[in-house]
Amino acid sequence: MREPHDVLGVPRGASEDEVRRAYKKLALQHHPDRGGDPEKFKELSAAYEHLTAGPGPRQNPFEGIFGFQQNAKRPDKVHEYTMNLSLDDAWRGITKTFRITREPDCGACGGHGVFFHEVRMGPFTQTLQQPCPACEGQGTVRGHTEQLQVTIEVPRGTPDGVRFTRGQVAFLIRVAEHPVFTRRGGDLFWEPKISFRESVDGSVLTCPHFDGPVEINTGPWCPIDPRKEYRIADLVTKFDVQY
Repeated sequence: MREPHDVLGVPRGASEDEVRRAYKKLALQHHPDRGGDPEKFKELSAAYEHLTAGPGPRQNPFEGIFGFQQNAKRPDKVHEYTMNLSLDDAWRGITKTFRITREPDCGACGGHGVFFHEVRMGPFTQTLQQPCPACEGQGTVRGHTEQLQVTIEVPRGTPDGVRFTRGQVAFLIRVAEHPVFTRRGGDLFWEPKISFRESVDGSVLTCPHFDGPVEINTGPWCPIDPRKEYRIADLVTKFDVQY
């Protein structure tokens, strides 16, 4: 196994800044996202981590650092987008396809922009974090783009604030307010205005429900109590009595 200094092509005793510059140059050359050799890139990253890990006695100079990347255990970064829906689309359910253009995640740090590695100092283990020099802490490969096509099936009755994840892409559902209805869990809430006479004698109202118009005969409920809520299937109604 080659020494870390030889891997990066720097002299022994090189400063951390010299090590960082050498690694950045070689990492850009051998980065897998730029067509480089993944194994060579891993060797460069491990050498860089070893030389910048700070002081600490070790029997084996490569023990605990060289050849080991904490990032390998971390999941790739999930990119979150917002999906704005009308209340009727969220109520009925809808399938939407999105085409996303973005910079690809850095293959070295999995899109996180940092490296995590462990340093063992006698009986103690310390986890260190440092910016990824391959992407300069940005988490993406600058100057490159990728296109993703993601299809999301939003089930009927999906509420506001739900997240749907597809691979490395997540969509946060935001349901817009509606001029006629509001949501009550799995129900629609409707508050029509009726006259005092209608509240006493009864009337037939037509509710513009998303699943089709619903006729409501208030006669059996009369006299209407304006403080009370009345239910028909998934429709909850409270009458605004005009005195």
